[in-house]
Amino acid sequence: MPTLPGRTADLARAQLGLLTRAQLIEAGWSARTVRRRVLDGSLVAVGARTFRLASAEPTTRSIVLTAQLDRGAVGSHRTAAWLLGVADEPSLIDVSVAKGRPMQVPTDGDRVLRIHSSTNLPPDDLVVVDGIEVTNLARTLLGVAALVPHEVTPDALLDMVAVAVEQGLASMAWLEWMLERRRCRGRNGVAALEAALGAYATIGPTESFLERRFLELIAAAGLPRPLLQRRIERRHGRAARVDFLYEDQRVVVETLGYAFHRTPDQITADTMRANELQVQGFTVLQFTARTLDREPDDAMAVLAAALDPPPAFDSPASDTPSGQK
Repeated sequence: MPTLPGRTADLARAQLGLLTRAQLIEAGWSARTVRRRVLDGSLVAVGARTFRLASAEPTTRSIVLTAQLDRGAVGSHRTAAWLLGVADEPSLIDVSVAKGRPMQVPTDGDRVLRIHSSTNLPPDDLVVVDGIEVTNLARTLLGVAALVPHEVTPDALLDMVAVAVEQGLASMAWLEWMLERRRCRGRNGVAALEAALGAYATIGPTESFLERRFLELIAAAGLPRPLLQRRIERRHGRAARVDFLYEDQRVVVETLGYAFHRTPDQITADTMRANELQVQGFTVLQFTARTLDREPDDAMAVLAAALDPPPAFDSPASDTPSGQK
């Protein structure tokens, strides 16, 4: 196999082992050499005009980049959300192409690739992440919102909004401004995204991975989502700021990380705060990171019982008068 020139080798590394036919020809390969290297397995044809070096394994990123190099597709929807850092890696790979372009976008391996056609993919709606072109955060969130509720749950969309805001990728003001602009254009997903922004404004931001893990667990358990980081006025002392609050049920939940270090004075203050909240009619639950990691089902069972306690048991009145046997 011909040795790739330095610049072309660098390009292959930057493109996750992918090269187009035009790039190979520019590097000095003939069409015949390209065909021969495909036959001997040195190159893998992954599109009409795109090849992968046999030494490079296909990944979600390389599959999206293949679609980009071969057909001008861009990562979109949940795939773009993952590449932008606001969602987990999806099992289904979404890409979008401008309407009128060929829909036979290539894939690589056994991954499922879904192709969306758009009448409008302006440059302002696109960004490049690690060399891969994807829809920007605004367009991505709207794309994901359009999949609610059939493919994406409202809570999953809410989590993407929360991550975007809490990681400084977007502000609530900017998201709301963007939503109003897109509303005028009749975009799909406007109603679902508006609901997610409203819900986030109500619950407030999380402050740690552990708090987000707790929210994931309650969503998986089908339990209602609490308010986050709320202040409760106390009869004595300063207002208590709690991690999670179920206002109607008067249930407070605190999550305690592996690294929480409390002095004896802090333990005393925290205990008295929990006691006072209990006296004021709140049920106070505390879950450690170890519990949420190793015994999540037990933790959710305790929470479910607190949110829907059994009716109080009333002892039947005795027929025997007081003081008599």
